[in-house]
Amino acid sequence: MELVSIIMPAFNSAEHIQEAINSVLVQTYVSWELIVINDGSTDHTASVVEAFDDPRIILESRPNLGVSVARNRGLELAKGDWVAFLDADDIWAPFKLEHQMARLSGEKVRPGLIYSDYLEFNEKGSWPAKPLKNFPHFRREGMIFDQLIQHNFIGTLSVLADKQSVLEVGGFDTNLKGPEDWDLWIKISEKKTLLFVEEPLALYRQNPAGLSKDYLNYERELEKVYQRHLLKRGTAEQIRFGRWLFYRHMAHGFARQGRHQMAVDRLESAFEQRFLAWQNLASLAYLIKKRLGF
Repeated sequence: MELVSIIMPAFNSAEHIQEAINSVLVQTYVSWELIVINDGSTDHTASVVEAFDDPRIILESRPNLGVSVARNRGLELAKGDWVAFLDADDIWAPFKLEHQMARLSGEKVRPGLIYSDYLEFNEKGSWPAKPLKNFPHFRREGMIFDQLIQHNFIGTLSVLADKQSVLEVGGFDTNLKGPEDWDLWIKISEKKTLLFVEEPLALYRQNPAGLSKDYLNYERELEKVYQRHLLKRGTAEQIRFGRWLFYRHMAHGFARQGRHQMAVDRLESAFEQRFLAWQNLASLAYLIKKRLGF
């Protein structure tokens, strides 16, 4: 069995990291190592990890330098030819690695990565993530660079990547703060095929702290990725579509935070890109709902 190196960055993750690690321990695919990079935590994250008595779990504590630096350090330590990424507050299905490795075994050409659907969850329950449900014309696998430059539909927690493919494009860009994963998948997709498993193999935790997210800074960071890839390489229609998705996404984010004028401004920009898209009306209804306090 090929070794899979699982990279888990952790910053003040004591509350949830035990659950995340337990989801690795119950994997039905048993040839793995878990590399936990304790990224300058000030809580008892390290002691929670140290309590696990399993030689496959490796802990390294470092000063806080951010998630991209932590993941890149994990890549340096990884002994496997395949690498997977799991944040310290997310969870894998027990058969996550088994199903992805089984799909890989039937492929003649080694892909750059394989990913899957995933669920989102909180204390109230779980629900399907919906990155592409309204856009069936997007291909999910193959040479999908043209799709990925328009929208990030790959959840990092679902990815199993060929380590060499990740290293060849430089790993995670430490100059990006937020969309560094999207930038990496784009760069890999330019050179390699990507595979998709159409079942939810992971659960992404919706954190209430997301309500305090700095959306203006996040918007600026996303803009860097659009400038780097879509605006340089995309067709006019791809640019319109990608920008439309971007503006709607930001409108929803600002609305959740109660920043209603910013939300309206972004939705107006979305209308300018695709005036007749019915999803604009759904976004308008969402903004009104948030403005009324629902």
